[in-house]
Amino acid sequence: MEQELTHEQVERERLRGEQELNKLREHYRDKAAARQAEVDADRWEFQRQQEEAYRPQRQRDLAKARQIIVESQLVLRSYSLNEANISLLLSVIDPPNMSLYAISQAIDSHAVSLTPPTSEEQEAWRLADIEQHNRELQELSIPELKRRVRERSVNVAAASEKQNREALEAQQQRDQDHGGYPPLPTHTPEGQPIDAQFLKKMCNTDLPRYKFYLKKYSASALTARLQGRQ
Repeated sequence: MEQELTHEQVERERLRGEQELNKLREHYRDKAAARQAEVDADRWEFQRQQEEAYRPQRQRDLAKARQIIVESQLVLRSYSLNEANISLLLSVIDPPNMSLYAISQAIDSHAVSLTPPTSEEQEAWRLADIEQHNRELQELSIPELKRRVRERSVNVAAASEKQNREALEAQQQRDQDHGGYPPLPTHTPEGQPIDAQFLKKMCNTDLPRYKFYLKKYSASALTARLQGRQ
């Protein structure tokens, strides 16, 4: 017949069992920690090897990206070439994706806020443009050079004509906004043509009458007649 255990014996057995269980848990916990440490070490070593393998390529990409930033600044002329601007562009555009288009898009979309060109950079660009223009002229033949001069003269005349026309139209609009004026006659009551020569002579010899014409018919009307437009 089995002897019944006392309360003290039961408590000792329970404590001994808990101790053995705790030792077993610690054992497996240590083994799990060791396995995790090995996994972490293997992962770190793999990452290190990958970084070492790709480091030369990253350095080449970075050097190329910086060169593209320098060259793009000469084309866009919208930012100063300094380390702060370069760092900003590299922070929003991955070096392998750096291009003139990417930089232009980043600026236009306000993805970056770059400092503007300095006065020294702007002056350097102006001088470079002059030198480039002079080199192009030196390489032209005499007939081609004459043709360029004629084209420039025509363009300057056309631009001046457009500016004068726009100024006259603006003056006419202002005159109209202030109530309008009667049309400037083509001839005086005596039958004398009111042309540019007539108005110029009037301005030089009869200023009060000229001012009367200005007040009655508007400055834009007299300007148009002086320019032969009306």
